[in-house]
Amino acid sequence: MPKLKTREALHGEFISECLARLIESFERTLDKPGTLLQVYALLNRIRLCASDAVLTEAERTLHFIAEPILLGEPFRSRAAHPCPVERSRSQRDVQSGG
Repeated sequence: MPKLKTREALHGEFISECLARLIESFERTLDKPGTLLQVYALLNRIRLCASDAVLTEAERTLHFIAEPILLGEPFRSRAAHPCPVERSRSQRDVQSGG
């Protein structure tokens, strides 16, 4: 049970950091790309204990957030940048028939 709590805390911290960077990206482009270092550090910790599926979704989420920031392109709209997690859920729904 302690390992589960540790993983849950790590995943929660990763989600919080991603959300903070995503909100920043809506307001402006990131002046200091080093701000993303904390999120990448969390991703590397996730690599140590997560399943392949969890790691894949974490990497996709970080890529979704980091790419526009690092390219200096603020998010234009959700339609222009669909969330990879929502996209993968939609694909699973179609595959499972629901």
